[in-house]
Amino acid sequence: RRSSDLWRAFTEHTWVWLLTVWVALYFTITYAPFFVLGPYIAKHDLGGAGAWGTVVTGEGIGSLVGALAGLRLRPNRPWVVVGAIFALTSVQSVSLAAHVSFVVIALAAVIAGFSFSLGSVIFETGVQHAIEPDKLSRVSAYSWMCAMVFLPLGYALAGPIADVVGMSAYLSFGAVWIVATTLVVYSVPAVRNYRFPAAAIAAS
Repeated sequence: RRSSDLWRAFTEHTWVWLLTVWVALYFTITYAPFFVLGPYIAKHDLGGAGAWGTVVTGEGIGSLVGALAGLRLRPNRPWVVVGAIFALTSVQSVSLAAHVSFVVIALAAVIAGFSFSLGSVIFETGVQHAIEPDKLSRVSAYSWMCAMVFLPLGYALAGPIADVVGMSAYLSFGAVWIVATTLVVYSVPAVRNYRFPAAAIAAS
């Protein structure tokens, strides 16, 4: 197939490209600052490397549980569910911004890891059921490339931006951003009204 046909397969479903752009910005604005600024805050205010290791471990545990849940969960309106659970990732950013106990931040990281992993599995399931098999690999590649392309920029800018506005302010902004944009994404009918086909729900 021509590249233009495969790119059209990526863009013809509004929810595919819109959610991809949304996640790309999430990585840049919310995700990257947490993992860049977190080690510094842990070193100076939370008890050091061990505290941050606990937070990252919590993220990993949550991711594992979220992936296992994603193998079974097939919500009828998947993007409403994905939006809601992605908004929950704001809790870890707010907790880190407030410099609360690393135990609390680790628990918030469990929630964030669960949310991200479950949302990723549900999204990939939706793509597999919506895209024709001969276009699926290219559409998935476009989706992951576009979603991840700005993550290095997010890592690079987190420090300089935090120097200007403050670490807590930048982390809080990332938390507010993901919640606010979730509502914006919900307002798009192609996202809000999309339902998994019956075959996908039965497969769970």
